Amino acid sequence: MNKASKQEILNQLQLYTGTEGYYRYLGGLLLTDGAKFVAEACGAYWLLDIICSVQTIPEVKNEDLQVCHLRKTGETTAIFTIEDGDNNLVYQQEIPFTDFPLDQMTLWVCAQDQQKRIVMLPSEY
Repeated sequence: MNKASKQEILNQLQLYTGTEGYYRYLGGLLLTDGAKFVAEACGAYWLLDIICSVQTIPEVKNEDLQVCHLRKTGETTAIFTIEDGDNNLVYQQEIPFTDFPLDQMTLWVCAQDQQKRIVMLPSEY
């Protein structure tokens, strides 16, 4: 899938209010339709890779709800954070280069069980 324009992505994101399917990803992650759309339309499978890779960090792994934020800090730089459901910072990583088309993105990671976690848009909860 080719990268969509910023406005096309924003328009499409408004349509995700649930999911019809789950897609297996690395490390036992399951992606909803919306999370898969973000990865494809924004060329952001690398964002899912970060989410997957930090699941081994005890402070992250112990959270049943992870609120993941990607915020652009410059034209090609960003910061990725994970907060618990109470706005407490659990993890932070600077992204030295990105071509992510949106200024920010929030994804939730919800524990299904100890082995599987579901990555979703907040509107899909």
